[in-house]
Amino acid sequence: MDEKPLHVRVAYALMGPVLLALPEHLIEAWRAEFERNAPAYDTDWSATGPLLEKYGIQLSRAVTASEPPMPGTVWMAVPWDYHASKDKMFRGDTSPLVAVCELIVALAARGKLDG
Repeated sequence: MDEKPLHVRVAYALMGPVLLALPEHLIEAWRAEFERNAPAYDTDWSATGPLLEKYGIQLSRAVTASEPPMPGTVWMAVPWDYHASKDKMFRGDTSPLVAVCELIVALAARGKLDG
């Protein structure tokens, strides 16, 4: 199976409980249109920004050893309960939007996307 684009994987992660409630024949009927019209979560702050508050995601910048900071900048997305959590789930990327999207997909895969 082909890997779906990140924004489509986020859309499926956010729709997970709804998808489970639909009969398979209905899922197949709208799958292509759903994927074609999925918000650009990995490139559009207006789509992804509200998800930080809704799902309690913190975003911070970590600078690696390279200087100047920009080439070595990594954005870390962590759940609000990161320090209390046992599994210490986080995602990092040079794009803050990608870091947030990857974390949302990972949280949904573990059934920890509460909102």
